[in-house]
Amino acid sequence: MENWIDIGIILKIEKRGEKGNLANILTNNHGRYIGWFNNFNKKQYLIQPGDLVNVSWSSRISNQLGFFKIEIIETTVGKIFNNKIRLDIISSFCSLISLIFPEREECSFFFQKSKTFLKEISVNPSNNEILKLYIFWELELLNEVGTPLNLGECAVSGYKNNLKYVSPKSGNAVGSSFAGKYENKLLKLPFFLGGVNVINNNENDDICYGFSLTLFFLKKFLDTFDFNNLSKLLFARIRLQNNLK
Repeated sequence: MENWIDIGIILKIEKRGEKGNLANILTNNHGRYIGWFNNFNKKQYLIQPGDLVNVSWSSRISNQLGFFKIEIIETTVGKIFNNKIRLDIISSFCSLISLIFPEREECSFFFQKSKTFLKEISVNPSNNEILKLYIFWELELLNEVGTPLNLGECAVSGYKNNLKYVSPKSGNAVGSSFAGKYENKLLKLPFFLGGVNVINNNENDDICYGFSLTLFFLKKFLDTFDFNNLSKLLFARIRLQNNLK
């Protein structure tokens, strides 16, 4: 008999039958796991994506789907129920992890980053700050899957000031004086990510360009897997960005 106990973040609960559910959970020590979860208590129907839970998993052999027992530690959706922006963020957050992360690969550092972000989305009163923190979380996601962006220094000169662009090929920052003839092909670097100026002198535009930047590299990463309908797979993430615009 194989079994373990861990802490996790609910990514998705799919109802199967009267009491059965297929649960998708990001765990601290065991990575992303999918397993059966049976509801024997009506209160457990309240479990939502983004919730922090205690979880135990068991199976006759390790390569089977297995069964979860789940107990809520802290709800996320329940604290942001009237905030559409944050609900959209949770939807994007959970869908990206489910889409990008392979099953059963340990990712404790990223789990802790995700847990910290969920805490912020529950307590931080500023929507703009939450949106910025979400972009930083997406950068952590890209780094975790081997597509890091180097936004701290110019790829051409090595200078750490006057950064204005990002190379779409390398993901490296480029200084304002070193773009040359490639300026129109480079992505803009928002101020809150280290850029020299607030884009269009407007914080909302600056945030939107941050979303465009990380979405570009998310698509670039996923393109390597030759998915048939990438826009459909990224629906929650694209919807979040479109709603902001």
